[in-house]
Amino acid sequence: MILVRKCRHKKIILSGVLSRAICLMLALLLSSCLKNPDTTGPVVYTGATMGTTYSIKVSGFSDSSAIKQVQQEIEKLLQEINLSMSTYRADSEISRFNRFADVSLFPISRQMALVVKESLRVSTLTEGALDITVAPLVNLWGFGTDKQTATVVDEKKINALKRRIGYKKIKVETEPPLISKQHPELTIDLSAVAKGFAVDQVGMLLENKGLNNYLVEIGGEIRTKGFKQHQTPWVVAIERPVMGQSVIQQVLSMGNNSLATSGDYRNYFEKNGKRFSHLIDPNTGKPINHRLASASVVHQSCMTADAFATAFMITGFEKGYQLALQENLAAFFLIRTQSGFDVKMTPAFESFIISN
Repeated sequence: MILVRKCRHKKIILSGVLSRAICLMLALLLSSCLKNPDTTGPVVYTGATMGTTYSIKVSGFSDSSAIKQVQQEIEKLLQEINLSMSTYRADSEISRFNRFADVSLFPISRQMALVVKESLRVSTLTEGALDITVAPLVNLWGFGTDKQTATVVDEKKINALKRRIGYKKIKVETEPPLISKQHPELTIDLSAVAKGFAVDQVGMLLENKGLNNYLVEIGGEIRTKGFKQHQTPWVVAIERPVMGQSVIQQVLSMGNNSLATSGDYRNYFEKNGKRFSHLIDPNTGKPINHRLASASVVHQSCMTADAFATAFMITGFEKGYQLALQENLAAFFLIRTQSGFDVKMTPAFESFIISN
């Protein structure tokens, strides 16, 4: 069984800090490597990407000479995605668009257009809970790429920034792939969805090579297909958010699906006895203030699961649960109580549970 740990921060994937709410408890290496398989076990690729780590397990190689080639193609793909969507690279296309102080059309790659389009779709469904333009507010509170000291912010500064953010101020086309902004100072950050997108892309790369038994994990976002070995399914376990401990909350067998989790308890600051989360509600311009500790989503698309898990952490449990029911999403919620955590899940999630 693979234990999935919540250890990431929402702004991390392309923002340099270690990734957000779940990461697999595997022996991940900070430099890319390949573990040679035994006669029955899967090949394991590990490495670094997007300011975090990846672990990819693949079973069913019929030709050992292909193992190294697949590793090289995975690394090339991840480098391409990072070059497209990393806000930490000045030469990435997202950084170039963010510097583009104009409201005219800006050409982008097809992959970036797809990620922006899905982000905006989820933004509309969640009434702006997911917002790829919110980075200036995240920076203002000290949780972003600007590395400011985390501090309580006054209303005037919040309102000044809110005038130049908003997902409705972004327009994107996929044929041809173009993007535009309604405010010349508007910027975007795809950290809420790009790791999930990368997981999907690696999975599709493997499938295109006829490798249909794999587990792909990047910064805690997971996609599984087929079997580990000998018809044994891939199994993951969501961790309970207990600081300094590794406690299994729920064991899952996802089949041919993806899992993404977002949480608020790893990255925050306290001021005068009040806790301020790194998750910023775009509608208020302030850190979230509710009892939802983490939200997990199982979906065929890891990118979509990633987007909704983030959005649910912004909306809180009540709105998130109703939306998950409305969209028939498999969603799992951990809610803080005085004595620990309450567990809530949608009916669609129940089929993935193995045991408590």
